[in-house]
Amino acid sequence: MILVGNGFDLAHGLQTSYNDFLLGYLKKVCLTASKGSGFSDDLLTIDTISNFNSCYGNLYTLEEIVQRFFESDLAVLLSNDTVIRKPWDNSLVSNPFRFHLKPLINKLLHSCKDKSWVGIEFEYYDALMAILKMDTPHDPLVRLQAGFANLITELGDYLKNLPPPPKIKSYEDLIVKPILGREISSYIGKELDVINPKEYLILNFNYTTTIEQYANEITKRGHILKLNNIHGSLNEPNNPLIFGFGDEKDQNFSLLESNRNNKFLTYIKSFPYLKTNNYHKLIRFIDSAPFQVLTLGHSCGLSDRTMLSMIFEHENCLSVKLCYHGTAKENNYTTLAQDISRHFNDKLQFRRKMVNARYCEAMPQL
Repeated sequence: MILVGNGFDLAHGLQTSYNDFLLGYLKKVCLTASKGSGFSDDLLTIDTISNFNSCYGNLYTLEEIVQRFFESDLAVLLSNDTVIRKPWDNSLVSNPFRFHLKPLINKLLHSCKDKSWVGIEFEYYDALMAILKMDTPHDPLVRLQAGFANLITELGDYLKNLPPPPKIKSYEDLIVKPILGREISSYIGKELDVINPKEYLILNFNYTTTIEQYANEITKRGHILKLNNIHGSLNEPNNPLIFGFGDEKDQNFSLLESNRNNKFLTYIKSFPYLKTNNYHKLIRFIDSAPFQVLTLGHSCGLSDRTMLSMIFEHENCLSVKLCYHGTAKENNYTTLAQDISRHFNDKLQFRRKMVNARYCEAMPQL
């Protein structure tokens, strides 16, 4: 089983990080607002106070200015001060916009430098829990869910407009690389014995088609390979994007379930999973025979803990092998291993199943 996450897209040079998406969204809404009519959706409202060109002249496009603030000090642009100081040259300029940010996007934009995709999902979950404690949660909950739905739509639109991904030839061999005996602690035999899997499952957590080009080529080479777009796909209307929170093991999750308002559970991943048969296909695979897990750019964060715990702790899971980012000397192997350890209730199983760093390798990069 190959777990494919956002690091796989980033390795191909695609701008699919959390910050890339937020910057793209901010450019889009500011551009619309600059045309004179302002902008409003379920995340924010922007009023245009003055003409953009009168504030910045013709030296930069609006998108370039937004990016400069985003990279230097976004809080300055969002401050709503009439006169603001440009962080990159310390000069004063009029602020052409007034931002009215709703709580979710306000939190995301002001903390964007420190977040990942898992971070967005936890910010959403924290917002849910805060609303749950309110005496009158109805209106805040409606606004939060509308904003999160808006965010998912914007994410889909952003990803659809990315350029086609390039191909890194070495991935074709890496994905179907044989398993060696030394990678399985319970294997009885020689360390370099070669084990050729009879079947491969790519469990794709991305919404993009980057992995599909490899899946098609590997199938042509005669390997039995299945592709499971577990979180939906941009190009499949019957497999919509799944974005939300998936850690039902969190100690506070029972509070959401005990509340009688089902709207609290709208974007808890268990329920969108039920709209397709992707999850059942995953279960059939892990129940069918022993397997090894290979990670390709997946952070294995807690937002997917319910699913990942099911995979890693399954009796048929013999080992977990990481493709790390970096070099053999400097890489994120330990960080990935630490994140994976949180999905194991049985820490002895964690130690038994993890393939040590010496037998793992770096992810190819564009």
